[in-house]
Amino acid sequence: NRRRSELDHIENEIGEAEGLLEETRRALEVISLEFGRALPGYAVVMSPPSTPVDPAEDTRKMLTAAGGMGGIFLALALTLAMAFSERRIRFAETLVPFEHRVPVRQVSAADDTDPHSSDLLRNELQLQNLRKPRLVGKPPVIAVTRAQPGETSAVAHALAHSFARSRMKTLCIDADFAGISFEGGDIGWSDILPGTASQPLQVDGASDLFESGVGCDHSLQDPGVSAPMVRAALDKIAGSFDVIVVSAGSLQDRLSAQFILSNAEVAVLAVKPSDTRAKVFAQIDRLDSLPRNGSVAVMRSARAGDPWLELRT
Repeated sequence: NRRRSELDHIENEIGEAEGLLEETRRALEVISLEFGRALPGYAVVMSPPSTPVDPAEDTRKMLTAAGGMGGIFLALALTLAMAFSERRIRFAETLVPFEHRVPVRQVSAADDTDPHSSDLLRNELQLQNLRKPRLVGKPPVIAVTRAQPGETSAVAHALAHSFARSRMKTLCIDADFAGISFEGGDIGWSDILPGTASQPLQVDGASDLFESGVGCDHSLQDPGVSAPMVRAALDKIAGSFDVIVVSAGSLQDRLSAQFILSNAEVAVLAVKPSDTRAKVFAQIDRLDSLPRNGSVAVMRSARAGDPWLELRT
């Protein structure tokens, strides 16, 4: 009995010692964990694995499927964006298939009123190859037009100023009926066409530049203009000028623009990167056949990545 009691006592002491060791181990784990949080970069190499109370679900398959669907939608969006962008001219090299009919003479990042670009365009026009001899005793008529709706007066006025700076007596005519004044104004193109006598006005500060506005006769609209009227008006107003620059408006929505081009020596097609390809291509035949010596294309506000920007500025 005495020995049994001694063994029981020893077993109790062993149990108490094991309990103290377990508590000591847990305390050391807590101390090492808190010490690792207090020191950035410290890692507990022999830390026991932890089991989460509420483990997260395995979403790898769901994430993979979502990523695949997102990639498909992104590819479709890029395809649609490229399809819409291909409808625009974007770069001047888009007109390469028609280079032999309507050559691109200038590609510039400047706007329509830039003087330097206008001077370069003036030189290109003076060096333009002639298909037919120029008419003796008549000033050459340069018609500025667009293939789709848009104003042409800015390009025409800048070009006329350039010719005037080179000491050529220049007449600039605004023949785009979109600018007719219905509240009165100076007599201009819409008044000259029916036969009203008019003298061009000299531009202040430019001794060699004269202008004739669109006029104020709203009884004559664009559909009422005929080819003989345009021819007679240009002959009447030509006078002693060295060159005549006409803002003809858009070939798409101005019927009279075709008659102006047919009486022009050369036409200038003003193009922008945002112009629609189909509308530009649809006017190539008129631009090539109507003027006596064909047409040239000019792209302004060109994109920075245009390959011809450094070649034909």
